[in-house]
Amino acid sequence: MLSYLLGGLAMAWAWVFPQQLFLLSFVGLIPLFRNLHKPLFEELKNYLLFFSIWIGVSGFWLSNYSFDAFIFGFGSHVLWYLAILILSRLVSSKTPKYSPLVLVFVWMVADLLVATIPGFIPWYQLGNGFISTTFFDGLIAEIGVYWLSFLVLIINMYLFLCIKLKSYFSLILGVFLLLLPMFFNPNTQLESSSEIKIGLVQPHIKNPTSNLLEVNHVVDLIVYPEGYLNKELVSESSILSGGYLKNKSDEFNVAMFSESNIKYIKRRLLPYVENVINGSDNGFSKGEENVIFTLKNGLTFQPIICIESVFSDLFDKSEADFFVVITNDSWFQGSSAYFLHANHCKVRALESGKTVVRVGNTGISGAFYPTGMTETISPEYKGIKTMQVKIY
Repeated sequence: MLSYLLGGLAMAWAWVFPQQLFLLSFVGLIPLFRNLHKPLFEELKNYLLFFSIWIGVSGFWLSNYSFDAFIFGFGSHVLWYLAILILSRLVSSKTPKYSPLVLVFVWMVADLLVATIPGFIPWYQLGNGFISTTFFDGLIAEIGVYWLSFLVLIINMYLFLCIKLKSYFSLILGVFLLLLPMFFNPNTQLESSSEIKIGLVQPHIKNPTSNLLEVNHVVDLIVYPEGYLNKELVSESSILSGGYLKNKSDEFNVAMFSESNIKYIKRRLLPYVENVINGSDNGFSKGEENVIFTLKNGLTFQPIICIESVFSDLFDKSEADFFVVITNDSWFQGSSAYFLHANHCKVRALESGKTVVRVGNTGISGAFYPTGMTETISPEYKGIKTMQVKIY
């Protein structure tokens, strides 16, 4: 039981302090591999302890010490990870020799499903726990966050096997070879193709549909945050803004562009907060189609709303020249999750090889580049900030 306790704490602290303690993630899962030969039902209590500590501590910390976050993390993701372990054990029951590989395979399938099953978000994919550190930028640019999950699992399995076989030279050599790509970011060789001037509006307004902050800057694009407007603005500059639209039966969270009559309707809704559950009247209805807007200078961009920045597939194979994320994170400002949410834009830029511009009501606003570089505005800043943004 002690190994599960220490393993759970290692994974929790690796997620909470990734810049300093990310290496703990490469040993934190070893207890799961170490005891795969033991009877399943004898290990259930240990699995429950491991995942409760890992998800509970990290979720509690990330959400600014919220007890509700602990309950949500335990109720959904702990049970989800338990299901992964139980399924892998059942699959490998007749071939225990391959049980470590079966665990890796089942976990990777589960990580893929987390991104598509309603009620889950990729936030809790294994690889997404380590995006706040710059050490993984090169790997993310090469293989993406999903395969970073695979790397973490493989290293844990490899270390376990080396320790079991007492092959310490193989252990050191293998870890060195596995981590070597971490020090190279192929995107650092990229060169920007153009630059545009963007006005980032960070208003710090409690009620986004009131106290409208008018801006008169002449730039290529002015961006307001999620949900900020309930009417169109007139300006010499092109404007992207959030808003809410209603028809007879539905309400939508949208992005509106002054140069187009088309509205982008948010496609991925925040579970249990935004989405319509069991046909109730609470929450938003989701959109179905991707939208790409065109600026007056001919450059194109794809709007992304809030939690959608966590989903890699919304950025994959996009024909847009860059992305614009609008969000309102004021409800969990000050928590670690507030900064982790912004870091997803850095990851999407690394994965896609394109610039991601982000504007939040209370921050974090700025430009995230595929080279790993970022230019951000202080979360305390209130008003509009003009930024010269590089397009890759």
